[in-house]
Amino acid sequence: MPETEKRTHINAHQVRQVAVDATCDPRSVEKYLAGKTLKPMTRERIEKALRALGLGDLVQSEGPKVPWVIK
Repeated sequence: MPETEKRTHINAHQVRQVAVDATCDPRSVEKYLAGKTLKPMTRERIEKALRALGLGDLVQSEGPKVPWVIK
């Protein structure tokens, strides 16, 4: 895939690979890819797993979407 194209989805096997590497449920990976709210630690582990598996173009560039403030 050319560097200018951004991947829009991944198959079920890749979702499971990311989930195993991130030690989370595959549904959490699907929530992340859909842009829904996740706990910050889960989000970080998923992003790290995506980069490690060569799927870094799926990492969301914005900060964590959390409805609370940690002080």
